[in-house]
Amino acid sequence: MELSVWKNNLKAVKLQRNYGFLLNVFLSVIIILCMLIIYKKSNQYSTIVVPAGISYPVNVTYKGVDNAYITQWAEFIASLKLNVTPDTIAKKQNTLLEYVVPQKYGAFKEHLLKEVERVKQDELSMVFYPKDTKILDEANTDVKVSGILKVFIGDEVNQTLDVSYRIKFIFDNGRLLLDEFKEISRV
Repeated sequence: MELSVWKNNLKAVKLQRNYGFLLNVFLSVIIILCMLIIYKKSNQYSTIVVPAGISYPVNVTYKGVDNAYITQWAEFIASLKLNVTPDTIAKKQNTLLEYVVPQKYGAFKEHLLKEVERVKQDELSMVFYPKDTKILDEANTDVKVSGILKVFIGDEVNQTLDVSYRIKFIFDNGRLLLDEFKEISRV
């Protein structure tokens, strides 16, 4: 009788061992799959960014940015450059210089200093109201921003212009840096 109990116990222990072994194999496969997924995703990262003045979330990855980000970033850069008063121009243009590609920093700074001098000397204020923003070349992050530019001298509107600007960016390590800001039409 003891032998049959012993054989039944041995059978139960072997069954538990086999189930335990299968469970270990299954969990090992799951862990290996998880490690493979983590390894694949470790080289890809994505950041959701909602900076001040940007109205909705955008996606920035190590490969580039989405069209929503390019569009809103172009409007932000246009705002920094074109919405100025004699009191705010220096600060706005210093902020703008933070977003300029290093190779063009000197030329941009020289141009902006002349603009600061002109705005302060003539006591000009400018306000830009963007109407339309189009991506001209997605691969090269080339954007056209069109809108109304109002130029004030003192409290009175001196000019109201329908203008378009071409803004070109370079994507560098997760940042869009300003490469070119050029007026392309004026009505």
